[in-house]
Amino acid sequence: SGQSFAVFKHFEDDLARTNNVILGGIQTDSAAIEQQLQIVVDHIKAMQINTFKGQYKNIREYNAANTLNPQPYNIVGIMDFPAGFTTKSVDLLQQIVATGKECGVYAIIMCNTDNVATVDAKIKGQIRNIEDTATVYTLKEKGYYLEENGKIDENMIFTIDPPMNVQKIVSLAPVMKQGIKDAGRIVIDYKHIAPPKSKMFKYSSDE
Repeated sequence: SGQSFAVFKHFEDDLARTNNVILGGIQTDSAAIEQQLQIVVDHIKAMQINTFKGQYKNIREYNAANTLNPQPYNIVGIMDFPAGFTTKSVDLLQQIVATGKECGVYAIIMCNTDNVATVDAKIKGQIRNIEDTATVYTLKEKGYYLEENGKIDENMIFTIDPPMNVQKIVSLAPVMKQGIKDAGRIVIDYKHIAPPKSKMFKYSSDE
């Protein structure tokens, strides 16, 4: 369902490659989905090993201690799941859901129950494993209900506002583009590079 995410392209600058909202593009075929999920899994492993280095438990701790070089949060958005998914790609998604949040990677999965009914038993088992580690909501007539251990809690209803139309999105695009550019800038305060006061004006240009 590439059209579901196409509106986000309005927030990207066509000439800037560093401010992409949708990294890797919008994928709809099985091979491309699997490839992009593998990239996400590799990113999570790199964060755990090369960024945290056993010193930080999660991205929140890392960013609090590294304000000059914070790591971004990422969202994996999936529509009509599990359409287009293979056994391998469902396994990769399972890894992302289980280990991604500590590294700032979250998955939002819109599941089509009709599609689930048609997949083989192995994929159905993988989907159950994903549900066991995720927060699951079930859509009913009035809204979304929280589901835990296969039971629906009807005491609380969650609703989602209808999406903005394309005209409204286009009108907001300039502001969003500028905000995305500003968020990508790294501003280093002079205090982080200045010498301590005890050493100011004590050096010669000959040194």
